[in-house]
Amino acid sequence: PENIVARLGLPLMVKPNAGGSSLGTHKVKNVNELVDCIQDAFNHDDEVICEKFINGREFSCGVLGVGKEPKVLPVTEIKPFGEFFDYNAKYLGASHEETPAQIHASDFKRIQDASLMIYKALRCSGLVRMDFILSEDGGLYFLEANTVPGFSRMSIIPQQIRAAGLKEGEVLYRIIQETLQKSGFK
Repeated sequence: PENIVARLGLPLMVKPNAGGSSLGTHKVKNVNELVDCIQDAFNHDDEVICEKFINGREFSCGVLGVGKEPKVLPVTEIKPFGEFFDYNAKYLGASHEETPAQIHASDFKRIQDASLMIYKALRCSGLVRMDFILSEDGGLYFLEANTVPGFSRMSIIPQQIRAAGLKEGEVLYRIIQETLQKSGFK
């Protein structure tokens, strides 16, 4: 544990490499917590990531891949009531999401551009949500590509679809229609 803390500093984040919903994810503030947090993360996956905590604001941006060119959706700022966007924030209402995010236009565009670039680089299809931290010093850090984002009324992607002036049902119809066409169904 001391080697990890010496390399990454405190606080740091511990999380399962795969999975979702932030299960097994911890913000570690004390070296004495580290072993228990790593063990909990291993309860959710056989690979665990320890990474430096980046202090800043969290943003998410969806990309819709239908038609000839993917469409970037409006950026959402995620404002968890707790330490980070954990399970309670995601599913039990312990956060506030603001779509479109009220940030400087250049940061909004930078997040959208990065989302589209990552979407294309990873050869994504359908709806994918890219998550970022905009650090206090202006650095933009990519957290993850959520290739199976939630789609409840409270979920981020539907908020972004509505903010883009689109209807959820029509978007889903287009994704299904295109997927069937690509698969050879008519």
